[in-house]
Amino acid sequence: MKSISVLLSFLFLGLAETDVFAQDFSRLAQIGKRAEEIVAFLNEKPQGVGAPITDRRKWEALKESFDVAKMIRNAEQTMASPIPETPESLYMDYYQTGNRRRYEGVRSEKYRRFVTLTLAECFENQGRFLKAVEDNIRAVCDDPSWLCPAHDAGAEVYKGKRTYIDLGAATVSWELATADYWLQDRLSPEVRRLIRENVERRILAPYELTVKKGKQPGRDNGWITATNNWNAVCHAGVLGSALALIDDPARRAWFIASAEKQSEFFLSGFTKDGYCSEGMGYWNYGFGCYIHMGETVLQATDGNVNFFAPEIVRNISLFGPNMQIAPNIYAAFADCSPAARPGGMFLKYMNRKRTLGLPEYTDLRFLDRNGTNSLFVFGVMGFPNSVGSQETGTLKTAAALRHEFPDAGILIARAQGHDPKRLAFAIKAGHNAEHHNHNDVGSFIVTLGGATPLVDPGGEVYTSRTFSGKRYDSHVINSFGHSVPRVNGVLQSTGAQAKGVVTDKAFSDAEDRFVIDLASAYPVEGLQKLTRTALFNRTDRGRNGEIHVGGRLTLTDHLELTEAGTLETSLITFSPVKPVTQGNQAESFEILIGNDPQNTVHVTVTAKSGDTILPVKYEKTEINEDLSGSQVKPVRLAFSNGTAAKNVTFNAVITPMPAKPQTP
Repeated sequence: MKSISVLLSFLFLGLAETDVFAQDFSRLAQIGKRAEEIVAFLNEKPQGVGAPITDRRKWEALKESFDVAKMIRNAEQTMASPIPETPESLYMDYYQTGNRRRYEGVRSEKYRRFVTLTLAECFENQGRFLKAVEDNIRAVCDDPSWLCPAHDAGAEVYKGKRTYIDLGAATVSWELATADYWLQDRLSPEVRRLIRENVERRILAPYELTVKKGKQPGRDNGWITATNNWNAVCHAGVLGSALALIDDPARRAWFIASAEKQSEFFLSGFTKDGYCSEGMGYWNYGFGCYIHMGETVLQATDGNVNFFAPEIVRNISLFGPNMQIAPNIYAAFADCSPAARPGGMFLKYMNRKRTLGLPEYTDLRFLDRNGTNSLFVFGVMGFPNSVGSQETGTLKTAAALRHEFPDAGILIARAQGHDPKRLAFAIKAGHNAEHHNHNDVGSFIVTLGGATPLVDPGGEVYTSRTFSGKRYDSHVINSFGHSVPRVNGVLQSTGAQAKGVVTDKAFSDAEDRFVIDLASAYPVEGLQKLTRTALFNRTDRGRNGEIHVGGRLTLTDHLELTEAGTLETSLITFSPVKPVTQGNQAESFEILIGNDPQNTVHVTVTAKSGDTILPVKYEKTEINEDLSGSQVKPVRLAFSNGTAAKNVTFNAVITPMPAKPQTP
């Protein structure tokens, strides 16, 4: 290590200076001062993740851990196939149709090729993949834009009218920088120069310019101070590229200091209890990139700069396992596939780094034998790294009967003994201005028999509508597609003022009670009160002695209006539905929901106004939206009072089959 005085350089590379809004110069000064401390920890030469191809001891040591023969076969197939073309017409397709998948699919295939080829070359070390690596790198650098078109407003980056860094651009930049660090002089001087010129022009210089000179809201890398996954993903790509390519240690130190300081915004996007409102998929993506970045910095600074030190990082790390409702089933709120699971790679890493105490994540082999389709991920997680010296700490024997995220208003209520044959459920209060928000205050999920007969349907396939002013036209993003009430036909409103307030809760081994005030979420004239009470009984016997083998969940929605009106409660499912009650209206409506007897729930819905029984109207509607995690359309089962009333109380009693509770 060598201590070097800091010389902060402003490299604009001909970029026009933008109009700026007030910059936080105190933050900029803190970054500069911190860079002066960090530079003493850095090597004189750039240091990427993993190891150069010339370090044969490290590469040979990995061969027992990975299916190298398969990697090489994949590279041979890649080398024998043509490089996919990404013409202007394909890029512009998004602006004409709103479809994101066509261009992004081809782009992903094209950009993944040099990753596959580089890994194979580093393992085989015979030079036969080098030409293909270079050809594919040239093809990537020939693209006018590294962005996804959905992030390139008016195709201005593609047309050369401005610079901007998005998730995809930051990622491909780090991949190119890692390929350069691994192959080094095995690449031609022309290709190495091409990598540096493109990464500098598209990524490093624009980032410096934005931080040091300010930014235009909504145009110039606003993710730098964002509180969502963009902050971590883009910072990881930018910083990983800087550490692998920049010769000047002082400039490298500045990039570390900036990412460290700006990442505070990302961490503040989680509630203090560690809840990720973006959902499990974005926890994997955003926090996963934060982990990659943190380990990269540990390696580059010999452990002297630790992005994992803030206490909230431990709570965020536990978000994944804490969201488990039943074995291998996790609550999927917001823009999240119902099939989303926490990444084992990240949990194994953080289990060691922050002593999470998770017995199922003690293996230090973070990647499976197939490795990964990312160079920097392989570099961070595939090689022995700084985590090896950490201790696991006291291991937990089993998850608790429940986990509550009190700051976020989330309850995960698990079955006795975590038996998948018994009911378990999750419910959220939250608010309707969360990251990747859905209007879903009061939404709940029920699991049974290894399935989820009652679901939150997750996010839609992203199109130009998804992140536009028409976002809430989607019936899986607005409250129509969630198991929440509708009052006088009115759906929930959007915004932080539309929130669920937990007004009462009581927990025991036998029973959990959770009460949410939903009223602020409904812009209904004359609405005086709207509450949802979840009473979850884990035992086989109710308070009055009735038997309900496998547990019971009772949901009670209570409405008070100044004028007579209607309350509609709903259930969302992907499963087959079989009404037990004949017709579409009855004093008590019964229905079976599930794929087979082991995961079928029996639901009985009743309605009252005071002591007066109200008729229950039933309606089944298919939600015609394309979902990111399912080819099956979700179904909405709606129950409303057939007679208008000022006070309405709905009870939905949910039990496993057999259909009706039995008295002893």
